[in-house]
Amino acid sequence: MANSAISLRCRHTVLYSFVLGRLTMVENGFVIRSVAISTITRHSYRLTVVRRAADSSPTFRPERIPRDSIVLSFGLAQQVTFEAGLQEITRNCCSIFGYDIRGDRRKVKFLYSQIPRTNLRKAYVGSFNWKDTYTVDTLLNLDNITAVEIMKMDIESNEYKVLPQFLIMCRPAQIMLEIHGISMQTAELLQRISLHGYWLISYEINGEYHDSCEYSFIHESAFDKYHVIPLAKYLD
Repeated sequence: MANSAISLRCRHTVLYSFVLGRLTMVENGFVIRSVAISTITRHSYRLTVVRRAADSSPTFRPERIPRDSIVLSFGLAQQVTFEAGLQEITRNCCSIFGYDIRGDRRKVKFLYSQIPRTNLRKAYVGSFNWKDTYTVDTLLNLDNITAVEIMKMDIESNEYKVLPQFLIMCRPAQIMLEIHGISMQTAELLQRISLHGYWLISYEINGEYHDSCEYSFIHESAFDKYHVIPLAKYLD
């Protein structure tokens, strides 16, 4: 594997090449995206990117998300294209709970109200409860959530404190995470996620803020559900 490439031609003249643990998409001679990969699906082109402004949230085979699954979206930044795109792709199969400190603003409330099966709460997600700041377990209790299929988190550097707490309580099948900053703390957080049984399937530098990076993970218990064939665990 280290000295060879496995290539697969898929639809829309896109060539997927698996080289040294990276997935490179080439279209008409141009590299259009290159991401880290530690798994291959039986239909490898099913890595679907749901855009949110400058951010991207790659979701593995969203058409296989079970009906009535719970999706958590922590941090909206007044953008709801992730939620709208996911519901469009899955034909409104999910119940989406969004949390943002700006959740009471008219624009955000209106945009969220246009998306089927969504719930919006004004909340700053933190490691303690105070005024409009809530811990993850408090929010789950408030909304009577006991199981989570997909979790997206973009909470402006608070992920270092919040995500470890979340992983103790929940084990979503997929995690989409924006990590802010590049440091040993970032490496330690990624390793901690891996130790909880998650495999890195994608990472991409934020197109607008280059000190931030988007990561997507899938839990090993969800491999069969999402038709994943593991190759090697990238973070271990």
